[in-house]
Amino acid sequence: MPTKNSHETFELDARNLKSFVEDPSNPLSRNSVDVVVTSPPYWSQRDYGHNDQIGEEETLDQYSETIANVVEACRAVLKPTGSLFLNLGDTYVDKSLTAAPASVQQELLERGWLCPNVIQWAKTRSKPTPVQDRLKNTTEKIYWLVPEVTTGYVTTPTQFAREYGEGDVWRFPPAQTGSGHAAPYPTDLVERALSLTAPDGVCPECGTPHVVDDPLTADDWGCECECDPTDIPVVYDPFVGTGTTIEAALDRGYNAVGTDLAPEDVDVNDQTSLNQFEAPPTTQD
Repeated sequence: MPTKNSHETFELDARNLKSFVEDPSNPLSRNSVDVVVTSPPYWSQRDYGHNDQIGEEETLDQYSETIANVVEACRAVLKPTGSLFLNLGDTYVDKSLTAAPASVQQELLERGWLCPNVIQWAKTRSKPTPVQDRLKNTTEKIYWLVPEVTTGYVTTPTQFAREYGEGDVWRFPPAQTGSGHAAPYPTDLVERALSLTAPDGVCPECGTPHVVDDPLTADDWGCECECDPTDIPVVYDPFVGTGTTIEAALDRGYNAVGTDLAPEDVDVNDQTSLNQFEAPPTTQD
């Protein structure tokens, strides 16, 4: 496998991903992404001051539909064998949890997505809270989603267990950043997602993903098309923020693409790459 990889970041509303994909000069095309890892803004938690921001919808149903629309947009670039990991935390309105993650999950299931696991992120460190009438929240959900297809999705549970030895509870602290996110996920989350579902190589002719026990010593990749898996897997984050997903993907030797309405400083190995993409105004169905 080649060792050179690349990353690009674009200022883009992910709801306009279809227009982005149709431009041949851009790095994403249909069925080009192996894994999506992302965490959108949570509902009613932060006003980003952007006209097209997500998270300030008037109702939970509107928020769930918006997040589902972004995930649906990712379906176009995600390979039939690909996976999407969606990190969502719940929020409080009038002293009660809103069940926003469950609402989003239900919306996605109704749109035909499969959910192999709902992973519990157990934070081993959390911010202090002044609230005295409830317990501190130390968990969030990570939805592992795959398109409803018959070809099957890439999964390497044996390799994952060898690296992490964990089931559907992942334990690690949130990232320590200066971003406005209440508890941004760290590279540990992305590394686990990629270890579980990213192929070791991709056939450049037919796009077949290849998974072996030891990609560094494997001579036979078992591809029926008899091509060499010399293409590097591609990872995408539609809410790239400060670039955690990109950083973790590059560390594993993968290519990475990120988009965001207003990308923060994506500084990965001093190779920041921010591009502008002119898209038509976002339309609401």
